[in-house]
Amino acid sequence: LYHWIDQPDVSILGAYHGENVGDLALGNAVCELVNQAGGTGSLQDLYRLERQRIGDTIILGGGATGVENNILRLADGYSDRASRTAMVGMDFSGDFADYSDEALSYLQNVRYISCRSKEQTKMVGEALQREDIQFHYDNAFSLKGTGNPSIVRGDRTLGYNALNLFMMWTGERFEPGTPLEEWYRKVDSPILPYVKRIGPAYIRVLSEALSAYQGMGYKVVHIPFTPEDSLFAETHFRSQTDTFLSYSSNVNDVVGHVSNCDRLLSTRYHSLIFGVKCQIPTIPILYAVKCADLLKDLGVKKKLGVERTDLVDETQSCVDQLVDETPIVLDSNQLETIRRGVRGGIEEAYRSITQN
Repeated sequence: LYHWIDQPDVSILGAYHGENVGDLALGNAVCELVNQAGGTGSLQDLYRLERQRIGDTIILGGGATGVENNILRLADGYSDRASRTAMVGMDFSGDFADYSDEALSYLQNVRYISCRSKEQTKMVGEALQREDIQFHYDNAFSLKGTGNPSIVRGDRTLGYNALNLFMMWTGERFEPGTPLEEWYRKVDSPILPYVKRIGPAYIRVLSEALSAYQGMGYKVVHIPFTPEDSLFAETHFRSQTDTFLSYSSNVNDVVGHVSNCDRLLSTRYHSLIFGVKCQIPTIPILYAVKCADLLKDLGVKKKLGVERTDLVDETQSCVDQLVDETPIVLDSNQLETIRRGVRGGIEEAYRSITQN
């Protein structure tokens, strides 16, 4: 209703329906910089386009929103605004080269595109035959500050983020599996034999690691990034967790929770980013390719982190890594370079679609 009464100058589109604080961090980062540049940016839900009044200037606010269906929706309804559209910090689908001609043609006409991994930047540039596709790290790296801490630091606090990795909620319980199973089957993915095994192995590995930290005197705190994270953690890790924080869609709240931990076990992509951004010693579970790509782009040694298939094949080794491995901690100079690069990319995108 607000967007019909007072349309913003810039429609920032993404998964901004308030269920994933990582998605909201992406949009908040873009909105912050647009408003600082003198524009009027506002977050609008990419998945409810038909209910909103979309401005003449559009920014797709990054993350895994670059699937073909989303691109086609923009192509169908807003192709006339392609020259005033920017896509910043994107993560396109792995089958990008097989997108339809309509989707690829639209993307060739979009004014500005940046990707959040070097691998994606190369892939998109080659598929679109464009040499101007930019790389910068995830938009969330540009956010100011480290949040408002609500955990009292100094009492050996271990924060962790759990998600229902290859586990599906039936309405009564979580069962092994994933909605992507048919797609894995279609593309003959090497992960297909692991689909029903990763979830139980993940629960076992994380349970044992959390218990080990409790045995070392850590206070174990779960930090949810979605409401479903809370449900999953409270279902499977109750005896290994001292405090379950309530889900908050306020990005500053969640960054604050992370910033006051002494160590972090991350699963979600943005729990890894928040840990790195706040310089909290972090050991990641690499639940998706984007997590491994981020470590590679950061120059972190490749073996750091627990791969999802290793949860099945090397269960005890994964527990040992989560407990004993040297965590990631980036120095302040590298973080500042990353932050400036991300801010510069978003500002360049905004200028490209607003200058005559």
